[in-house]
Amino acid sequence: MKPVQVKIGLVVLLALPAVNLLWQVSQALQGQLHSLGPDPGKQIVLELGQWALWLLLLVFSASPVRLWFGWRWLVVHRRLFGLAVFFYYGLHITAYVVFLLELHFSEIIEDVLERPYVTMGMMAATLLMPLALTSNNFSTRRLGRNWKRLHGLIYPATLLVIVHIIWIARSDLLEPLLYLLFVLVCFAGRSRRLLRVFKGP
Repeated sequence: MKPVQVKIGLVVLLALPAVNLLWQVSQALQGQLHSLGPDPGKQIVLELGQWALWLLLLVFSASPVRLWFGWRWLVVHRRLFGLAVFFYYGLHITAYVVFLLELHFSEIIEDVLERPYVTMGMMAATLLMPLALTSNNFSTRRLGRNWKRLHGLIYPATLLVIVHIIWIARSDLLEPLLYLLFVLVCFAGRSRRLLRVFKGP
C-alpha cells in the first residue's frame, strides 16, 4: 500500500470509536437500544478518556518498541497517533463540560481547584496542546532542536494522565497501576533519549 493509503486507513480506524459513540448517542436520543448504560453522559466521558489514554500510551511506547523490537511502524506514524490523542482528549473534556457540568462553565474553575483528578487532567491537556499545535513540518523546521525539547512535554503529560486515572479509580487501582507500570517500563526504555532532550546537544 502507498503511504497516503496507509494514512487514510489509519485516520478511518482512529475515527471509528468517535463515530461509534456518535451512533450510540443518536440511538439513545431516539429511545433505541444503545450501549451507553443507565448514565450515557458519564459513559461517553469515560470512553473518550479511555481512548485518549490508550492512544497516548501507544505514542509513548513508540520509541521503546523500536529500540527493543526494531519495529519502526509506530514511530513513522507517531504524529498521526499524537493528533488522535489530542482529538480524543479534547472530546473527553468537551463531553465532561456538556454532560457532567451541563454547560455551567463557571463550575469548571471550581472543579479544577477543588477536585484533584480534574486538576491533573486539565494540566495534562495544557501540556498536550502545544504538542498538537506543533505536530507539523513547518513547526519542526521553525523550532529546530527546540522542537524535540518542546515535545519532551509528553513525559510529564503522561504522568499527569496516569495520576488523573489513579485519582478517579480511588480503591479499584489494579488497572491504573498496570498503566503506571507500563509507563515506567517505557520510561526505562526512553531514559537515554529523555536525558538528551533536556540536556540538549
